[in-house]
Amino acid sequence: MKDKRVVIIFGIIFFASVCLLFSFYPDFTAESERSAFPGDVIIAARLQGHYLVDEFEKKETADKGPINQRFADIGDGVQVYMRSAGAQYPRKVLLLHGQAYTSETWEQIKTLEVLSGAHYHAIAVDLPGYGNSRKTDQYPHTIYLEKLIDGLNLNMPVVISPSMSGIFSVPYVLSHCDKVTGYVPVSPVINQKYGLSDFRNCSAPTLSVYGENDGSAAHRNQLLRSMPKCQLKMIPNGEHPCYLDDPDLFHKYLLDFFSELKWPSQ
Repeated sequence: MKDKRVVIIFGIIFFASVCLLFSFYPDFTAESERSAFPGDVIIAARLQGHYLVDEFEKKETADKGPINQRFADIGDGVQVYMRSAGAQYPRKVLLLHGQAYTSETWEQIKTLEVLSGAHYHAIAVDLPGYGNSRKTDQYPHTIYLEKLIDGLNLNMPVVISPSMSGIFSVPYVLSHCDKVTGYVPVSPVINQKYGLSDFRNCSAPTLSVYGENDGSAAHRNQLLRSMPKCQLKMIPNGEHPCYLDDPDLFHKYLLDFFSELKWPSQ
């Protein structure tokens, strides 16, 4: 009888422990969903891999220091998530990102801080399907950047474009040379349909930055250097995302290049 009472007591304790654990579970779930959107308060649920946002409250910019984070509508209901700094300055710099990264990368390595500190309005975006920007079929890669730049009202920006983002930037720059102040490709992906003649006909001032150890850079630089106003800069010991290997040198290359450009009068 004593053994039976012991078993019953342990059973009650176990049941109570399970109930207590599940009573806290919703709080854990909500916290994990909030962390997916840094700087914002999100109460969300997952359904087939997508977020259903029930409540959104943006924190004050002062809580984030100099970096402003928000969604922007660029037309036809397409929204882009962006981080920006230096909105008071007229010279615009648009930062794209590679496949393994997001706009947050430019905040982490202080590019947004450095550029805004040098009196540039730096805008880093999450490309469709990356970070907090949802995938969209509304605009194909070949016209997305045109819609983005027009939708954000970026007059003659410099476009910084590493790796994967080349599928967005190369079509735009080659067909809109007169709508960018400058172009900074970092070993960008280039569609095979674009050849030497396409790049030779583009007069946009260009700074091609690459890592010394990036095996993919040679062919891409062969195309890029055929642009009449292109200069090459190497990051010693740098890999494919060379801006991560030496952010300070990368920033120096940017600021030196920007100082040479003819920015539009405001």
